[in-house]
Amino acid sequence: MVAQIEQAGDHGEPPVAQMENESLKQATNPERFDAMVAKPEKLWGAPAIAQALGVSVATVYRLAGDGCPIYRPGGRYFAYRSELENWLRTAA
Repeated sequence: MVAQIEQAGDHGEPPVAQMENESLKQATNPERFDAMVAKPEKLWGAPAIAQALGVSVATVYRLAGDGCPIYRPGGRYFAYRSELENWLRTAA
């Protein structure tokens, strides 16, 4: 039994460590990683925009009239995350 456990490990790693390494490799797969950390590009509603910017909803309403790329198609607030990020970089 001990011999089987020792053989299961790769380069002297215990089987549990080997399984953890495989799980880490799967979790850090670039496509999977992007899917895990990707945030939605389209932000619908003032609360979603406020959360993305880290400001209050009232501030979103004010920013919408101050040249910030926040739109109101059909009366509902809407923004693209990438446009907001670019605006934040250049507005400072």
